[in-house]
Amino acid sequence: MELVILVPALVLLVLASFHTVMFFYSSHVAEAAAARGAAVGSSSNSSADVTAQRARDSATQFVAEVNSAVVGVPTVEVTAREVRVTVEVDVPDIVPFMRSTVRRTAVEPREVVVPEVSR
Repeated sequence: MELVILVPALVLLVLASFHTVMFFYSSHVAEAAAARGAAVGSSSNSSADVTAQRARDSATQFVAEVNSAVVGVPTVEVTAREVRVTVEVDVPDIVPFMRSTVRRTAVEPREVVVPEVSR
């Protein structure tokens, strides 16, 4: 009788621990993808639309390289002073009823080219 109660509880505990590991891994992937997208966007001297597209493509490509899944399209906000990239990554399902996603944001200041005479 004890075995009937204890085995499913132990299996659920093991699966929940695997899910926690995958959650932290997905969190790291989302953070790294957002940071890469923001870094690419901050070094671009193009228009805001082109900069946003480059940052979005870079973040999406990073997530694809590590075999994770992006939820939707990364959000990129480009201003005169900074680039903000938000990436949402799907956490792989280990436990069926524990479906979750992770959203991380990275902000980088934009590089400004100052002519020599203006320094």
